[in-house]
Amino acid sequence: MTISSDCFSFETHSIKIQRPPETLSLNMLAMKLCNSYFIWIGDAQAKFTGLSLSIPGSGTSSTVNGATVYHSNSTTPSSRSIPELSLANKLSKKLGCTVYLSLSVTCEFLDNWDVIDPVSRRPLSHEIQEALLKSFDTFFSQSVDPSL
Repeated sequence: MTISSDCFSFETHSIKIQRPPETLSLNMLAMKLCNSYFIWIGDAQAKFTGLSLSIPGSGTSSTVNGATVYHSNSTTPSSRSIPELSLANKLSKKLGCTVYLSLSVTCEFLDNWDVIDPVSRRPLSHEIQEALLKSFDTFFSQSVDPSL
């Protein structure tokens, strides 16, 4: 589904990632704001469990600055917020703008974030980033830097 106006638009997608013996189902929402994106990735529980922010460096710098803004399980960032912040940083660098990201999934899902799948030989984090960019290709198309 896509809704848009002059200064705001959003799009939603559901994706499935094959990781034998199971299939992971995720829901994704992306909102385009003024020079930034808010992205929510979650499971069937549809809860908001965290928020990380990543801002690209100024000029030609390839650095990004990020921080965990909110995490429902603690008052300070924990190891559970590392995957969310890491993905926010990668997307901010790729899209060239500020990214607010909520990775609202179970702890078991986060435990497998960097586990390499023996079939695809890629970590789950890479597969989710790829699925996100592919699903929202036209939505992100004006912001994506093809050189990255």
